[in-house]
Amino acid sequence: MSDPVCTVAKADAVPSAGQTQPLVISNAARLEHILRALPSGVIILDAKGRVAEANPQACSMLGEPLLGQSWLQVIGRVFQPRSDDGLEVSLKDGRRLKIAISALHPEPGQLIVMTDLTETRALQHRLHHLQRLSTLGKMMATLAHQIRTPLSSAMLYAENLTNSKLAAAQRGQFQQKLVLRLQELEQQVNDMLLFARSGSAQAVQPLQLSALLQLFQERSETLLMQHHARLQLTAPDTEVQLLGNTQTLCEALLNLLQNSLQACTEPCLFRIEARLRGTELVLLLSDNGLGIPDAILPQIFEPFFSQKAGGSGLGLAVVQAVLQSHHGQISYLKPAQRPAGTLNGACFELRLPCLAADLIPTAQEIAYV
Repeated sequence: MSDPVCTVAKADAVPSAGQTQPLVISNAARLEHILRALPSGVIILDAKGRVAEANPQACSMLGEPLLGQSWLQVIGRVFQPRSDDGLEVSLKDGRRLKIAISALHPEPGQLIVMTDLTETRALQHRLHHLQRLSTLGKMMATLAHQIRTPLSSAMLYAENLTNSKLAAAQRGQFQQKLVLRLQELEQQVNDMLLFARSGSAQAVQPLQLSALLQLFQERSETLLMQHHARLQLTAPDTEVQLLGNTQTLCEALLNLLQNSLQACTEPCLFRIEARLRGTELVLLLSDNGLGIPDAILPQIFEPFFSQKAGGSGLGLAVVQAVLQSHHGQISYLKPAQRPAGTLNGACFELRLPCLAADLIPTAQEIAYV
């Protein structure tokens, strides 16, 4: 028997030519049974944007009344979009729905299918949190070893500097080496902090690609001057908007620059080219160094993997964690995989979802009929 409030079958079905009334009733009953059994919420809007039909799951998700209500009224009563919704939409009770909208050709109106992803996202978050705790545990186990060498060296150089009989030339050498060891310590601590932060909740907001690249230019200027390196930036003519944490993304880019500066045997040229590919922003980062040997490519994103003396092995792991926390990806491109315009050394492709009104199901878009 049909639900008195949320019905899923039209009562005025008329048999077409060649059909019998019992067959039409049987088909309608079968359709009603299928819609009631679906785990997703299903809503049909008429040509005026009013809810004509809804299955029980839709009523459970959105509450009542539904039938006869304007979809705009339902949105105002139930939906509360948040800044981190992405391709999902939040309800006022905290649940998150994935919504698909399609036209009812050849009839006027629209079909709305809603899938509740609240539990799925919660399970994914808990799993990710446990994985992060496991990785952070390994990090703490290796922390003493990672810091001991540069710290011991720094203490030795600092102790030598207290010698009043030390020659001026030696004093300058010890001072320089002390600064280098302290910079190693600072880099390792920064990597660990960034790796830890990338797995936790961060303040995110809409940001423009141009602002991110401008911040990167400002923060990389001293580093480039110290290594006599050059930076080349290319961006789309149209402004690209993302959803994320500007500081964290900038630090990830600086990590890649640091890797290139350490790998280049000649004055480094570091190139960033930003491209739009569908709904994604693609950042191609390349240098004129020696590249990465194929033999170690499967390991380069593993935490603590490093072939550099004194390296923390967290640089690329940090970048990957930051990209994943922004629902993005990073991959290393071999020479045969690279588009024209990239340099011949190392080349990484970073992909981030764009934030645009025509790509995200906002309340206004959901209401479109």
